[in-house]
Amino acid sequence: MKKLVVLLLCLSISTALTSCSFLEKSKGPSVAVSGDDSSNGSNAAGSTWEETASTTSTGPIDPEEPYLYDLSAVNTLNGLFRLNESKQKLRNITDRLDIEGIHSYDDDKFSGHICEAKDAPVVIQQTSGEKLVVVGNEYDGSDQFKVYPASFIGYSNTSAFYRVKLADTIDFMGADVSGISKDYKAVNQALQGTGVSFHRCQDNQSVYRYIELFLSEKKDQTVHYSVYSGTQSKTNFVQMTHSSFLVKDDDMVYAPIQKTQEGYFIIDTSSLKPGIYAVDSSSGWYAVEIQ
Repeated sequence: MKKLVVLLLCLSISTALTSCSFLEKSKGPSVAVSGDDSSNGSNAAGSTWEETASTTSTGPIDPEEPYLYDLSAVNTLNGLFRLNESKQKLRNITDRLDIEGIHSYDDDKFSGHICEAKDAPVVIQQTSGEKLVVVGNEYDGSDQFKVYPASFIGYSNTSAFYRVKLADTIDFMGADVSGISKDYKAVNQALQGTGVSFHRCQDNQSVYRYIELFLSEKKDQTVHYSVYSGTQSKTNFVQMTHSSFLVKDDDMVYAPIQKTQEGYFIIDTSSLKPGIYAVDSSSGWYAVEIQ
C-alpha cells in the first residue's frame, strides 16, 4: 500500500514539472523594454536600442527645421545642401527658383533671367566653415557649377508674373491708370507712395513679346488692381509672397567641384564675394546667400 502511495506521489510531481516546462516555453523569447536596465540595451532581434534608433536618423531630425539631416545619412540623400562639418549636419536647399528668360529689364538691354523664390535663400556662412555641397544623383558629372550673382529687386507673386497687362488695367492701388496704361514709366509715377512699381521685360523667346512685372517693396503686401472682364470691371487682389531677383548671363562664374570620399562633393564658393547667388544645378536653379 505504501509503495502505491509513493508511486502516485512521484507521478503527480512529474506531471507538475512537465506542465511548468511547457508554460515557460509557450511564453517565447524575452523582449527587452526601452529603459529597462535588465535588458542590457538589447531588443528581441539581438540589436541594441541605440542601433535601432540610428536606423531612423536618416530622416529629418528636427521638426522645426524639416530639411536638416545628420551627416551620417548622406548616402540616402540627393540634392544641394549646406554642410556644417563641425556639427555634422546637412541642410537641404529645396526652394527651386521659378525663372523667366529676358532680353531687357526696363531700359537696360541684356540677356538674363528674372528669378522668383518662395523662401529666403539658404545662408552659407563661409567664415564659420560652412560649405555648399552636392549629393547623390543631383551631381551631373561636370567639373564645375554655373553660379550667377543675383540682385534682389522686390517681392512678387508667380501668378501675377504672367497675368497682368498694363493695357487692360483700369486702376492700380487706387490710382487711375486707364489713360496711361501703355506707358509703364507714367504708371510708376502714378504709383509713387504705394510701395508698388511696374517693370517691362522683353521676353527672350520673341522680340515682340513683353513680360510686365509688378513688384512690392514689402513682403506679403496685398496689391489690388482693376481690369475689364467683358463689359464689367473686376478687382483682383494679389499677395506678394515671393522674392524676385535679377540675373545677368554675362555675370556668370564657374564654381569648381572638389570631390571627396565622404558621400558628397564640395562646390567651391571660396572665391565668391558675399551676396546672393543663383546656382544652376541638374534639377533646376536654387538661391543661396554667401556670407
